[in-house]
Amino acid sequence: MLKLVMPVTALRVMLLDSVFAAAEELRKSLWAKNVPAKVYVGMRYWHPFTEEAIEQVVIFFSAHGVPLAYVEEAGDPYKAEMEECVDLIIEELEKRKITNAYTLAYQ
Repeated sequence: MLKLVMPVTALRVMLLDSVFAAAEELRKSLWAKNVPAKVYVGMRYWHPFTEEAIEQVVIFFSAHGVPLAYVEEAGDPYKAEMEECVDLIIEELEKRKITNAYTLAYQ
């Protein structure tokens, strides 16, 4: 399931209902297009804070694929480089106390 975070900054409390309504409309629109999604609202200065919304999301890394033979037979380093890059990003996030689940996929 696709999960999206809608960041909202400097939002007044009286507008909160309309923000959640917009998030719900986005969710319905995506589902109508066969895109199962859960939409989270995150705000900079009010609850739910962006950090709280992000904690609920799986981080999705997407890389271009290369033919398997390039990796297995020719020793192309692309796959290993992508995995190392993801590891470095996750390490940095963990230093910042962000411990979301994550996945790496190839197109």
